[in-house]
Amino acid sequence: MLLKSLLILFLGLSACSVSQFNPLQSKRDFITIGTGGGFAGIETQYHILDNGQVYEQVGLDSSLTQIQPIKKETVQQAIHNCHQFNLFDYSYQNPGNTYKFLTIRHEGESNRIVWGGKSLKEVRPVCIQIHDLLYGIIIQANDAKE
Repeated sequence: MLLKSLLILFLGLSACSVSQFNPLQSKRDFITIGTGGGFAGIETQYHILDNGQVYEQVGLDSSLTQIQPIKKETVQQAIHNCHQFNLFDYSYQNPGNTYKFLTIRHEGESNRIVWGGKSLKEVRPVCIQIHDLLYGIIIQANDAKE
């Protein structure tokens, strides 16, 4: 009887489980922003889904932590701006010692733009603006939660 009850409980829980977001397998549109480099070479990434959900990933750890969401409209506007400024076709990879990046994922295709150091003057300003705006909103949303 106990075994049967445990089996029913396990099947019930597994049927209700929600799959975790995986940026490598996702079919959703999303933007990833982040920073990296320096002495330790650690990257911090924020995966921002088109519905406003945000997942943080730090260093070599492949696990993602869901953090406070941001407004869906903000993300959709950022994705729209990426289209408007043709960032899906824009190629720029000049990281320097420390760097920032913006990865845009749309319909299964992605484009990563990386800049840092002296390349701040060379990368399209809209990349910096989108990165910094989203980063500020994420930090503010998560500071307010604490």
